[in-house]
Amino acid sequence: MSSTRWESHVDSVKAIRFQMEEIREVLFQVSETDNDDKICSEPRSLATNELGDYEFIVGIVIWYEILYAINLVSKQLQEKDMLIDVAIEKVKGLISFFTKYREIGFLNALESAKEIARKMDIEPEF
Repeated sequence: MSSTRWESHVDSVKAIRFQMEEIREVLFQVSETDNDDKICSEPRSLATNELGDYEFIVGIVIWYEILYAINLVSKQLQEKDMLIDVAIEKVKGLISFFTKYREIGFLNALESAKEIARKMDIEPEF
């Protein structure tokens, strides 16, 4: 993962955000296929304690939305013909995104996380 490109961060979180249920199921399957308890315990622990935790789900949803917004602006700012007044507007737009996110985006993220948790039979409580 490149530390200089926001897109690489978005992509790494995107896989978990949109395939969390499938990833958790595969981890459970892996934990049940081996006879070695030591090998089985790690995927079972990840599926139960990380992907099975509502707080983790909320964090992934929020993190994805924030990284996605930053990545969009970052890409636009890197264009060869970017003008300073346009760049300022893009940054102001990002600041506006964070202001709105604080007001309504967080509540929307909680609702998205609740939906994911319910699909995975996880109690949507902190």
